[in-house]
Amino acid sequence: MRDTSEDIEKKYRSMLLALEPAERVEMGCRMFSTAKALASAGIRHELKGKAGPGEIRRKIFLRFYGNDFSESELKEILASLSDKEIKTSL
Repeated sequence: MRDTSEDIEKKYRSMLLALEPAERVEMGCRMFSTAKALASAGIRHELKGKAGPGEIRRKIFLRFYGNDFSESELKEILASLSDKEIKTSL
């Protein structure tokens, strides 16, 4: 079942393809940031504000990438996302 007509889908695709590549990358980055903010808010709500930044980062990581790594890789990655060392990129 589709809720968007074929004409509108074609128009939307055309509009996206008319954007410069950098604009499409920027759009994707903004969508990812929004998804991360929503996941973070959901996690904070689930934990009723009782989680530190490291705990939230680990849970966000698991939501986005939890199925992409082996058990041993997950343990190593999660251990590196500690509360003590919150680094920002860029």
